[in-house]
Amino acid sequence: MKTSVMDLRYRTKEILRALDARQEITLTHRGTEKGKIIPTEAKPRSC
Repeated sequence: MKTSVMDLRYRTKEILRALDARQEITLTHRGTEKGKIIPTEAKPRSC
C-alpha cells in the first residue's frame, strides 16, 4: 500500500487496518518515497 504523510494523519485507522492485514506501507511526501512501515510479528496477548 502506498500512502502519503497527509493520509497517515487523516486516515490512520485505515492504515492500521492494512498493517493488521500484514500489508507493507510505503510512506511518501510530495510524491517522493520517504520510508516503509512494516508490520511486526504478532505476539500473543497475555492478561
